[in-house]
Order: sequence, then C-alpha cells, then structure tokens
Amino acid sequence: MPNLPAVTSPREVVFLSMTKELPQAILTFWQQLLPEAAVTPPLSPADRLLVAVSGGADSLALLHALLTQQLHPPQQIVVAHLNHGWRPTAAAEAEFVSQTAHSWGLPYVTGAVDAPAFARAQALSLEAASRQLRYQFLQTMARQQQARFILTGHQADDQVETVLHNLLRGTGLTGLRGMLPVSQLADAPDLWLLRPLLAVSRQAIDAYCRAAGLQPLVDPSNQDRRFLRNRLRAELLPLLRQYNQQIDRHLHDLATIAATEVAFLEAAAESAWPGIFAAAGPGWLELRRAAWQTLPLALRRRLLREAVGRLAAADTEIGLATIEQARRLAETGEVGAQSLLPGSILLTVAYETLAFTAPDTAVPHQAPQLSAAEPIPLPLPGQIDLGNGWQLAAQLDVPTELAAIRQNLDAWQAYLDADRVDALFVRGRISGESFAPLGMDGRQTSLKAFMNQRRIPAAQRAAWPLVADRNGLVWVVGHRLADRAKVTPATRRLIRLVCQRA
Repeated sequence: MPNLPAVTSPREVVFLSMTKELPQAILTFWQQLLPEAAVTPPLSPADRLLVAVSGGADSLALLHALLTQQLHPPQQIVVAHLNHGWRPTAAAEAEFVSQTAHSWGLPYVTGAVDAPAFARAQALSLEAASRQLRYQFLQTMARQQQARFILTGHQADDQVETVLHNLLRGTGLTGLRGMLPVSQLADAPDLWLLRPLLAVSRQAIDAYCRAAGLQPLVDPSNQDRRFLRNRLRAELLPLLRQYNQQIDRHLHDLATIAATEVAFLEAAAESAWPGIFAAAGPGWLELRRAAWQTLPLALRRRLLREAVGRLAAADTEIGLATIEQARRLAETGEVGAQSLLPGSILLTVAYETLAFTAPDTAVPHQAPQLSAAEPIPLPLPGQIDLGNGWQLAAQLDVPTELAAIRQNLDAWQAYLDADRVDALFVRGRISGESFAPLGMDGRQTSLKAFMNQRRIPAAQRAAWPLVADRNGLVWVVGHRLADRAKVTPATRRLIRLVCQRA
C-alpha cells in the first residue's frame, strides 16, 4: 500500500499546505458532494470503482489518494488505461501504469485504439476523437468489470480550460458549467462519472506528487500547440491573467454558478414535462402546444432541447440560432410548418401539438393516412373518412376576395376553381406520376420529388391522401394545390376543401 512519506527537508515545508489540499478535497467530495448528487443507489463499499489512469500527475495522484485515504476497499478498485495509438511513448505509458497497478496490488485493464484513423473516418479533431474513444473504452470496461462508477483525474485547471474553450466556440449555461463533479454518462445513465479532483489546482497536485514521492509521466503532447486546449493553456490564459490575475478563479466560480442554475432549470423542466407531454412512440413524440406556450421563455427553449435530446444521439448539439428558429415556428407557425433540427429531427406544427420525429419515422395519428386501397369519391358538398382519425370535407362556396384566399395560412385547407376540375375523388399515389404545383409557373415535378422536398416521411407516402380528378392531381393534402386548379380573378365558383382530425 503506498504511503505519504514524512517531510524530511525545509524545502518540503513549503509544499506542506498544498499537499493537504488534495486529500482534503477528495475527502470532502466523498463525504458531501457524492451524497448530494442523488446517486441511485448510493455508492457503497461493495461497489467497484474503475479509475482511469493515464500515468500523468492528475490520475496518479487520484489513485494514490484513494488508497492512502482509505476511502474505498482496495479490492474494489480497478485501474484502466487506454493506448490511443498516436503517441510514440504510448507503449511505455501503458507499461508504467500496468507496473504501478501491480505494485499497489490493484487489478488492471487496458485497451488500444487508432485515434487518428477514427478521427479521419468521423471528420473529428484528434482531441475530440480521442475523448470519444476514451469514454467508449471506459464504458466497456465498466460493464466488463461490473463497476457502476468511473473516476477520472480532471482537476481545477482542466475546468477553467473547458469553460474558456466552450466560451470561444459559443455556448449557453450548460457549456458554462463545464464538467460536473458527479454525472451520469449520456448514453449509459446507469453508469456514474466521478471527478473528485475538480476543485484541486494543478499546482497542488504537483506538490502532492512530490511530497508522496510519486514520479508521474510527462505527456509531451501537452506542449503541442496544434491542439486548441494546449494553446489556451500556454497562450490565451497567460494573456488574460495580465488583465486579471484572478481570471482562473473567476472562470471556476462561473462554472460553479452555472452548474447550480442549470440544475434549477433542469428540475423546472422535469416538473413541467408531464404538463406538456402529449404522446410518444418509437422515434417520435408530441408536446401540447398551448401548454408549452404558457411557460417562461427559458423553459420553452429548454423543453425544445429536451424533446430533441430524447430522440437524437446523446452528443447532439443545438445552437441558440437553431433553437430560436424552432421556438418561433412553434409559437407562430402555421399548421403544417416544419423545421429540421440537429440529429435530423423534424419538428412539425399541428393544430394542438408540436410533433418531433426522427428520420423515416411517422407519428401514427399526426398525419392523414388512407385506409382504403381504392379511390374514394368526394361528394360536393359532403365529407369522407380517410382513416387514421382524419376526415376530408368539401363544400361549394361563392368567390371571396382573391387576396384573402392567397393569404390562407392553413395548410390543411385549400380553395380551388370549381369550373377547372371534374368530379373529385381521393386516392393514394400512382408510380411515376407528376403535377405542376401552385407557385412554380406551370412547371412539372414528379410527386416523388415533391414529397422529398416537403419532407413527408417515407413511411407515410404510400397512404398519403391525394385529391384528384380524371386529369390528375388536384391537391396534395396538407401541402400544395395543383396550378391548374387555382383560383383566379375569373373564378365564378369555389370549392373549399378542409382536412382535419375527427
């Protein structure tokens, strides 16, 4: 079992207070932060801990402190190391960590990846690729070792750099909070990520290693200015300290403040969710539009993000401009209006709901779908059941102002010239058919291309209701009238078509 040696020289006295900072911080984390984080079930001596150890000062000090502070049974601590496959010293680092784990009587697991190849294949930076692969490895090893908790050596300087990096690339409150001391893995909520050293400075960690007689490895890539984080550390932060020597503390405090405020908003959103949730299924969900609109702006934005987050990949990012476009559409958009969100999630405005759908997913009752295979005559006046809870009504009307008809914002309502069409019926699509949509100056387009352009989900297209006569398409319900049926100043008789849920 490793131990802290006694102070043996006057020079060591200078480091004494710093060497106490790390053990005290990790003890405080264990006694206070961890229980307050609502870990369910709470950490117990029977739990296995997977400790990510690179061989550098941070992770080595973390592992040493865990043992010397006797915070957890040593037999329940597993050391994990990943060879990222791009540093010349990688093999030596893996051997160092292996020998350290063995000499301290701890089990050791390792893995190797090709981060540069993964970065090229995924169009990621080497930093981002390495991080993604590292957490995939840790998740896999946690499963293999039956460990619910993964510990990393992220410390206070890392937090400052993270917040500054997020500021530079653009972020909201969630980015300003930086890393959390305790969090669930985004794509594995049953696993917990612990960062006990997040309040400990790099200087204090170095002092601890020196006092403990530890000889951590020095990663040469930390000096490589090609990496943005290294440039922040070596160039930007020293420059900012010339303006304010407390910039590190201020950024760290900002993260702490943002974390508590994000937690408040998350709790408020969780509380509001049942009141706005309408329905959900594989690849789709609906929110109650009117209930959502009554909430404060901050909650409306957060709940839109939440809806996307429940359908998209865990690492999907949504910028302010994107969420604002979606918010404005959800608040004031006409029925049928759509917005494509990150993760290819499609937001569709309905009469009473906001529908979110993943690619090639259809909301069962959100769109009209024909239940009959044969064409259905459309009486005038009259009404027919389309199936799927939808109806289509037709009525003969007298002309109103042409301007008023052109300003019709209801996608599920159409006006056409009764004298320019024959007897109407409703049917599904015919392979290879085309029509000239209103607004295209008589130009023809294939129905397939039109449906693609309008983002009608592939699963809905075969049964999508089409109003037609013997000459072809008249109205792609909910989307576009055919140019040949349009109302003109010469129109004498109108047909008004309305499609709605029963």
